[in-house]
Amino acid sequence: MLQEGKAEVKEWRKVLVSLVKKWYLILNTLLVKEYITVEKLSDITQTTSQTLKKNIELLNDQLKGIASILWEKGSYYLYIENYSAFKEIMNGELKKDMDFNSSSKRIAFILKTLLNTKGFVTMDSLAERIEVSRGTVNKDVKNIKKIISDFGISLYGIPNKGIKIVGDELNRRLLLLYYVYDYYFADYKLKKSTVEYIDKIAEEYQLSNYNTAIMKKVVGITLDRVGKGFYINKEIPYYNNYEGNSSFIKRFLYHLEKEYDIALGPYDRDFVIFPVNIRNSAYVKKESMEKYEKGIKDLFNDMIRKIRANFMLELDDNQLFEEMKYHLMFMVNRLVFHIESFNLFYDEIEKKYPFSYELAKMAANVIESRLMISVAQPEISYLAVYFELILYHKDRENRQKQIAIVSNFGKGTSMLIKKQIQEILGPEVTILQFSEQNYTKQNFKIFFAVFTTFPIEIDKRIPVIQVANLFDNNWVISEWNKIEEEQNFDIAYIDFSFTVLDEEKSYFDNVKFMICRLIKDKKLNPNFINLWQEREKKQSTIFEQGIAFPHTLNKGFNKIVLSVGVFKNQLFVGNQSIQIVFLAGIPENIDDGAENSLLEMYDLIFRIARRKEIHQKIGETTNGKEFISLLKREGILR
Repeated sequence: MLQEGKAEVKEWRKVLVSLVKKWYLILNTLLVKEYITVEKLSDITQTTSQTLKKNIELLNDQLKGIASILWEKGSYYLYIENYSAFKEIMNGELKKDMDFNSSSKRIAFILKTLLNTKGFVTMDSLAERIEVSRGTVNKDVKNIKKIISDFGISLYGIPNKGIKIVGDELNRRLLLLYYVYDYYFADYKLKKSTVEYIDKIAEEYQLSNYNTAIMKKVVGITLDRVGKGFYINKEIPYYNNYEGNSSFIKRFLYHLEKEYDIALGPYDRDFVIFPVNIRNSAYVKKESMEKYEKGIKDLFNDMIRKIRANFMLELDDNQLFEEMKYHLMFMVNRLVFHIESFNLFYDEIEKKYPFSYELAKMAANVIESRLMISVAQPEISYLAVYFELILYHKDRENRQKQIAIVSNFGKGTSMLIKKQIQEILGPEVTILQFSEQNYTKQNFKIFFAVFTTFPIEIDKRIPVIQVANLFDNNWVISEWNKIEEEQNFDIAYIDFSFTVLDEEKSYFDNVKFMICRLIKDKKLNPNFINLWQEREKKQSTIFEQGIAFPHTLNKGFNKIVLSVGVFKNQLFVGNQSIQIVFLAGIPENIDDGAENSLLEMYDLIFRIARRKEIHQKIGETTNGKEFISLLKREGILR
């Protein structure tokens, strides 16, 4: 029976090792999504619905009396009973019971040993202390090499002498924070007065529970390292200590030095309060941030220059900077300290707002080049939100839906028609009325659509609904939806064409062929080819998703020109592949309607770009009608 018990414990530990990461992923997801479907949670955790169900059962056993993951109407949700105990769980409590059967626990031990040792450590001594084979330690060390490479740290080894860690103190502490602390937090315990002080700081600066937990860990690690004589001896690159002069923070630092009888260096002081400087940009004390704006404005300007080099796009730079500046300030600090933002949106932003996401990727590339720091996908999604908001705001300004009603009835009936349409279409639509006598003097180009009680003759580009079944709400909604779908990609402002490209010729020869044909058809300015070539020298228009987007100004023309070219099989240009070419000529002067269509065109192009699974199908289309039909079947165009 005793042997059976030991076997069960061993088996449970194996299960625990493989499950802990999944558990934290499940909990983090449920913390930000009040309800989530089985399908979505299975997708996020990359498990089958059956395995997910089993994982949640096991997790609920671990959370007994603290929290429960419950099921209601096809979705999971999190119910928390004991908030203080749950905070401990989220701070890594589930990891502490792991033993050396866990590779992550072994890696934590090896890292802790190497980081606390100034000299070399032999593989044999590590194997002996962990009680595993030398081969197992070798495998763990290989994994450690991969982990530490992201932190600018390396392992240096000498045969028969052992290995040691080489790298600066800042990144050593970050390794302790992310890969050691949760397994050995007893080594970094804080006094009750310090914990209470940090809780006061969290309240003052409205830190999230996550950032508060990070601060407690950072303080513990800093006290331990300084106590052992390890100091950060140089400025932390690209980091701004926004609250360094705060009297509250200064009193806290004095508390640490007095309570623990240590002397913090200036850069240790910067490090120990970094969790305050990565907080949510919604909780900003503006007076402490103003002097840092210039540095972040320089970075922002580089981002905008990169975007303008790639897209013919007018943005309100000042408004965008005002909206984004605090987010950028804290984002840079998060990147410096490798803080992993929780992916609140998953791939939803990329799916729903593909063009804004592409702008955010370009902005992230600039940040990576300037700071030599990798930008993770969640941060790109958060940047995309700001671009989408500024584009949406612009779009709303331009596209406020105004409806005209032209009626040949009396005032009472006309008012009734207006009331009925307003009830069906909602309050966001502005309705103006015209009589049979005065409608001919009106410019209807400013209207999204025109409802009329009799046949009228106006610009054919303006959608007209002749009211026949006014009190049939379903009919009116159906007619309205048809117009909205058509207006989603307003062909009135776009000259569309399609070409099957020649795989035997180069990419540049194919693009030249497309341009020359459009010049011959008098759709592009004769100088367009020269402008494109100049643009191509400055910035390649081949994107990573298998598409190319050569585009530039088309002077003297009012319509946006969009010509789609497809290769049946992928064409390679260096190490990049191309299957679809979107050639666009952008008018020099764009009115509101054309600008809306331009933004929609950008969105369409990058919606297609991210759907790599249909690129081959697109390559097999032979004309524009087939191309449009395919996009509609795939739900890309309505």
